[in-house]
Amino acid sequence: MQITGQKAASTGGKIAIVETLRGVASLFVLFHHWGSTDAPGWIQSPLIGSGLDWLKVGVYIFFAISGFIMPYALYRGDYRLPNFGRFVLKRMVRLDPPYLLAIGFCLLVSYLASLHPLSKVPFHFTWPNLALHLFYLCPFFGQDWVTGGGGVFWTLGIEFQYYLLLALMFPLLNHSSGWIRWSTLGLFVGACIWDEGFRWRFILPYTPFFAMGMITFWHYTGRIQIWTYLATLGLLTGLAAWKFGLDEAAAPVLAATLMAFYRRPYAPLQFFGRISYSLYLFHFAISLRVVNYCTRFDWGHRWNWLIILCGCAACIGLASLVYYLVERPSRDYSQRITYHRRAPQPLA
Repeated sequence: MQITGQKAASTGGKIAIVETLRGVASLFVLFHHWGSTDAPGWIQSPLIGSGLDWLKVGVYIFFAISGFIMPYALYRGDYRLPNFGRFVLKRMVRLDPPYLLAIGFCLLVSYLASLHPLSKVPFHFTWPNLALHLFYLCPFFGQDWVTGGGGVFWTLGIEFQYYLLLALMFPLLNHSSGWIRWSTLGLFVGACIWDEGFRWRFILPYTPFFAMGMITFWHYTGRIQIWTYLATLGLLTGLAAWKFGLDEAAAPVLAATLMAFYRRPYAPLQFFGRISYSLYLFHFAISLRVVNYCTRFDWGHRWNWLIILCGCAACIGLASLVYYLVERPSRDYSQRITYHRRAPQPLA
């Protein structure tokens, strides 16, 4: 038996904060990849360099957001296990067009960079590797992501693994029995003990971040009371801090708390929330090549900061173009794919 109802309908205003958090996460990752580099002299201040390196927590904020918004979408769509195929189709229609364009963009940038006389990395491409990209299977076959995409594509693989697992276990996470719900969550989170060799490849080490969003979904839809929510969030925070450090666990915890209790969005960040997926996909290929090229010249740190700002502006411009021309049409089309509703039972 599953819980269905209208509890969430009256509090839909809270969802607006999700777009704001996506904007924050995308900007965090953007500045992280532009500013955090091992190249000597690129960022001269150790303090600023450390701060830019910490901004990688934007990835974990995205995980917490997915942990909340995906089960909420399944809940609102009255998802059931026979709809598994349609769910996967919806996700691929929503995500794959900009993702495939980003793969092509990375290959093009890599090829053009290999033509430069100072290039030390030859252009490399194989069709089997590209085929693995289409279904996020590179980690399962020990293959690398395309150059210029590896810095972000690995998280898409983690997210896709999460989508598949969620679609299979959602009937248990949404069950009327509290024992079944909590047991399912416990097994999911417990998988994080398998860490060795799994980071950047498989979902197992990252389950506490997704679980922060899952319990936020439970609180949001009235499954658990506030004190149960806060206590569980505290346990997940401790687990994430044990695995990744308190500094990296803090950001997704704050994101989960805002999704649970803060209703209003922050308008200036809504735009970045809308283009966050496209910005996330394309920025790394640009920052990787530009930073690698510019570090060959001793222009001084002031010029480096100007390059970072101009580079970020270029990434935002490209992401905006991709969003309006590719991502938004894909999103709109995916929303037309609905789940088959369970037919009402005839009266006796």
